[in-house]
Amino acid sequence: MKEQRATKLKETKEIIKQFGFTVNELGIVSKTNKKASGKVKTTLEAKYIHPTDNSLKWVGRDAYPKLVKDFIAGGGGLADLEIKK
Repeated sequence: MKEQRATKLKETKEIIKQFGFTVNELGIVSKTNKKASGKVKTTLEAKYIHPTDNSLKWVGRDAYPKLVKDFIAGGGGLADLEIKK
């Protein structure tokens, strides 16, 4: 069974390469939610939230989003937006 499986896998890879099929075309979905680079995709928890609109959140990475810039420009501080646990 292992030899047959290995043979079929090799044949399948050759066909995929020959015709240039993509993962999307083949309908393949990863069980571990890995990116093509092999890294596991993670969802980060928000660290900051707008005081009046709970739908506006920021995880604290990258540049300040508009909600943070506007809040600071209005006299608020970043600490005021922190989600208290």
